[in-house]
Amino acid sequence: MTGNLLTRSDIETTIFTQYEKLNRGDLDGFLELWDQDAVFTFPGTNILGGVYRGKAEIQRFFWLLRQVIVGLRFDINQVLVNGEYIAMEWEDSGRTIQGEPFNNQGVTIMRLRDGRLVEARDYLDTEKLKAFSMGRKNRSGR
Repeated sequence: MTGNLLTRSDIETTIFTQYEKLNRGDLDGFLELWDQDAVFTFPGTNILGGVYRGKAEIQRFFWLLRQVIVGLRFDINQVLVNGEYIAMEWEDSGRTIQGEPFNNQGVTIMRLRDGRLVEARDYLDTEKLKAFSMGRKNRSGR
């Protein structure tokens, strides 16, 4: 894939397909679109909060996310494309490791360059994730 040849429809379809892979637990398939040097930022002072640099760190983040939210599923409401930038509105659901229902919603802003995701940043209600911290520090040491 090259960035110049992708239409908006191609990008939207690709994003939906990648998140279906994540929903199935196929982390390798989900990460196929990510550049080796991509940067992913997850907000908050919860256990997941921080900046993840490189595909390996991003894979660890999504692996951990799937451990703390059992049966994690993303439902994408809409994908907006503006040049190399993508905004994706989503809702996620699953269960905490204690068995409680978990639901959240947010927006991910992504940048695509030459057909690869090079950066992404989530915006969401991080208070819902505070219960996972329980005295553990996030990646920033907070």
